[in-house]
Amino acid sequence: SNGHPLTAVGPEGQAENFSSHVIVVLRNFLTAFPAMSFDKAIAYHKQNGQMGEDQWRGLRDQWMQSNFEGWKNLIMTWRKMDVYDVAVYVPYEHLLDATRGPELIKRMTKPFQETGYDVMTSQDEIACLWYQVSQKENARREAFYKYVPGYTDAQLKWMGDEMQKFADEVRATDAVLSAILDEYVHEIRNGARVDNVAATQKEPAR
Repeated sequence: SNGHPLTAVGPEGQAENFSSHVIVVLRNFLTAFPAMSFDKAIAYHKQNGQMGEDQWRGLRDQWMQSNFEGWKNLIMTWRKMDVYDVAVYVPYEHLLDATRGPELIKRMTKPFQETGYDVMTSQDEIACLWYQVSQKENARREAFYKYVPGYTDAQLKWMGDEMQKFADEVRATDAVLSAILDEYVHEIRNGARVDNVAATQKEPAR
């Protein structure tokens, strides 16, 4: 938001208007990067659905490393704000999991309760909400994705190593986040699609 036409007001400047509790939603960069790229292409470049695979490869080859730094910095920014504390991390992957999803939603209600909001507490209501959210998102993904975005062996090694460094960097001060990042490392190193095909054309500047 803006407190002055020429001066942006960041989250710290809005602290008096909000609770100090922050819910941080995150997603493994492995899948967050293509998802964000596709959404941006749709919103700003009139892309219709998922971009072609060759276009994805060009974007991946040119922008992956700089976008990883932006992804990491966003998480670190919320962690370092003195006026806020991270009450709950919400990993996208956990939210869609049949076992962890309902429990995660239950944990998400606590910061709202502590700030005076009326929230659902019934386990049946929480399970119903989780089912509705997960089914809608799974249906959206099934309809949207025509291929699974892949990375080269070298890119996956770089990404896995950088994610491991990030996990180690916060391990002593944030056990919850480091555990999530450890899961991300495992997925990058063991569950990613390898695609060593080079793009036939370079992705234009964004």
